[in-house]
Amino acid sequence: MTTADSSSPLALRKSTRLAVHSTDDSKGECQLALNGNLLADRFDNTILDAQYEVADGCLLAVLGSDSPWDVTASLYLLDSTGRIIDAIHGGGMFVAGGFAEVGLDAAGLTFVFPGVENRYRLSVSQRAAWRSPLPSGWRYQRWWATHRLHLLQLNRPT
Repeated sequence: MTTADSSSPLALRKSTRLAVHSTDDSKGECQLALNGNLLADRFDNTILDAQYEVADGCLLAVLGSDSPWDVTASLYLLDSTGRIIDAIHGGGMFVAGGFAEVGLDAAGLTFVFPGVENRYRLSVSQRAAWRSPLPSGWRYQRWWATHRLHLLQLNRPT
């Protein structure tokens, strides 16, 4: 019997276990509920754009903003109880567009954001590790830490 490499990406599948419980538009944040139970943490952004279950029981929440010109996204990895494990934030001022899933496979989630010209691949590793710098416009919530989320820009600006 072989075990999966801890750096290999874990499979994702779509989920419906999370819901926005309440929003605070003045702060640009929300509270989520997991299976109907309110989570203690507050999350950046106010719209739940997408959600995925990770093969190890974790959840990936993609939250966005509703501004048509200052688009932001937050990618949260939550444990099975809804506690934040890792997070990546991105976006920019005067940027049109928003999160749109392009593909979901064994290597992770492919999406465009912001606008259709930037294509990204997000993967979730089994264990946290030091990661290379994120693409321009993206940042980890915790700077000096190991991360399970890994984001690559698939296309390069011309």
